[in-house]
Amino acid sequence: MPEETRFLYKELAPKDRIKKLFDEFITEDLSKQGFKFLKSKFRYSKREGWFQKSISIGASQRNGGDHIVNFDLSINIFSDKYKKWELAYYGDNSQIGGPYISGGSVSYFEGWDTTYIDSLWYQLAKRDNILIMEHIHKNIHEVALPYFANFDTTELAIDFMKKAPSKYFNKVFDFLIIQKRIDEAVEFFHQNNSQLERMLEEDGENPASHFYRNLKRTYLLRRAKAAELAEV
Repeated sequence: MPEETRFLYKELAPKDRIKKLFDEFITEDLSKQGFKFLKSKFRYSKREGWFQKSISIGASQRNGGDHIVNFDLSINIFSDKYKKWELAYYGDNSQIGGPYISGGSVSYFEGWDTTYIDSLWYQLAKRDNILIMEHIHKNIHEVALPYFANFDTTELAIDFMKKAPSKYFNKVFDFLIIQKRIDEAVEFFHQNNSQLERMLEEDGENPASHFYRNLKRTYLLRRAKAAELAEV
């Protein structure tokens, strides 16, 4: 006979049920890794130097009773300290994303096994709850924690972000400056700014463009800073 699908804590409201399962399967282990659960934000968080490492639980707004109990997970790196530095250094911290540095939904996260994800959600009313939580536990150890290790220090973060220079252009340039690696920052800027220069030429005067609305100001601030630093 096939094994019975195990649905745990069906008597609880959806968000309480999700929290109960994480308490039972995840919280203690993450606590040993230095993470704290922030109830108000429904996420695990750990501060490491310049960075906050975060595992966020997103309960679906459509949840109801025990028939729809869905949640997703996001693995992210934030840095309030970087946003404060940016404002002090440039007089501006209008980069899109606020304190966000890197990461995203586990549905699209490199290496994360999505076997138990259905239509972007973990669905407790549909799948075996124990298998879902064991799957999440395994992914956290095999994917999330190694990813977080890339942000243990600013040096490691720079090395990680340099692998995708277009994606992290501003942040690599800035963190090199933060580390006082000025010549390297200027060199990085000129080796990796061709795409932004092309966008500036094509869309720099088009108020409807993504570049004009979201990238132009922050790019020009860094272009001016690179020119200034090159003269020092």
